[in-house]
Amino acid sequence: MTELTGGEVRRTWRYPSRYGEEKRVLADLKTLSPGCGIPADRAEDMASAVAEACLNAAEHGNGMNPERWVLVEFEYAGGEARCRVYDEGPGADEAKLAKRTAPANEGSERGWGILLMSELADRVEHFREERGFCTALTFKFRKEDGR
Repeated sequence: MTELTGGEVRRTWRYPSRYGEEKRVLADLKTLSPGCGIPADRAEDMASAVAEACLNAAEHGNGMNPERWVLVEFEYAGGEARCRVYDEGPGADEAKLAKRTAPANEGSERGWGILLMSELADRVEHFREERGFCTALTFKFRKEDGR
């Protein structure tokens, strides 16, 4: 963890695409949250959404190939947490992901990740950049509405 001027916090994780590797990220996020002033219930929301993004990156982006890495960047500043999750895969159709309002596999227990992230985060974006395909999650913490 790196604390920056004005109470900003940044943290980066990089791990191979294997089930369970994301748990280290989630444990660290839960540890960082109280120091950032993030309420416990919102920290749980954030951890759940980030877990989904991490699993999607490893599974769908990298095909669970342990030679491909998932990169997670966390930044907290000014009452807002941003988490970017990158994979090394080909990516997905960003427009289709942004419009998803139902699970990918209707009637299945799988395929709910994008929808879940959208419900738990204040903003979810999908795009490709130099470092790979990215799912960017933003969480805003406002005192007046308890979020």
